Amino acid sequence: MLGLFSAQKRRREAFEREALPHLDALHAYALHLCRSPADAEDLVQETFLRAVKSLPSFRGEVPVQAWLLSIARRVCADDVRRRQRARRLAERLERVAVT
Repeated sequence: MLGLFSAQKRRREAFEREALPHLDALHAYALHLCRSPADAEDLVQETFLRAVKSLPSFRGEVPVQAWLLSIARRVCADDVRRRQRARRLAERLERVAVT
């Protein structure tokens, strides 16, 4: 069991060593996508969460920065879709309340 924890620690340290240097570029990209500093912060956090979760499947075929930026793009697209669904639901509820 101790070997499992040390392997996880090594993976976490390797991730930090490889991913954290790209934090500024990721934040700039998130700000470009979101146009809102607060939303950009959320996007960066969600990007790193998803990256950590998918780290076991990362094979290193692309540079880490490209991988992170592609995750950020998907996080942003997911957020746009979520907001659109929420807006459509609010509009439907408003129409129901008026009738």
